[in-house]
Amino acid sequence: MNRSRGVAPVIGTILVVAVVVVIATITGYYTLVTLDRLENPPPQAVINSVQDKGSVVSPSDFNDSEPNNQNNISVTFTHASGSMIAKDRLSVDVNGYDAYDVYSNKSWETLGRNPIQSNLSAGNSFRVVVYGSVDTDGSETETPSHFHNTGTLDEDVRTSNQNEMANELSTGDVVRIRWTSPSGLNSYILEEVTIE
Repeated sequence: MNRSRGVAPVIGTILVVAVVVVIATITGYYTLVTLDRLENPPPQAVINSVQDKGSVVSPSDFNDSEPNNQNNISVTFTHASGSMIAKDRLSVDVNGYDAYDVYSNKSWETLGRNPIQSNLSAGNSFRVVVYGSVDTDGSETETPSHFHNTGTLDEDVRTSNQNEMANELSTGDVVRIRWTSPSGLNSYILEEVTIE
């Protein structure tokens, strides 16, 4: 009888300690996030965008279309003024999926790559053409893609069960440029464009 009475205070103490630990952890995390916001604000820069429709790969085919017959939407972003932005702090996504530029260095294959190839400073530009995932084995500097296969871009990345799939930009897609703080605790949208 006396032993069972002693259990309640022990359980109560354990619960109080657990609650204190949880509260301290949450408070500590939000304190770090807030301090990071103060110490690492996003860069101040003006980034302009231009939407275009037409050829995206020349002189090669893109998704089985010759340059003169390509009618693809692309968005070009230009750093107009403001702070230089380190490329390793930037990412670009479309509808939450990784964004890519396309180019060609082989007659039979279109290549996709991260659109941001260098630090952004006034006058630098980059282009977004497709989004999703591209095929890469990590063994070469280029990122090989399946864009040379007919109809590759016709299947929706949201419903596809393939790991390597990408879609062209289309009306209503949202392209976002994100900057992430060095600690990784905070992320900011520097520019957002909806495809018209």
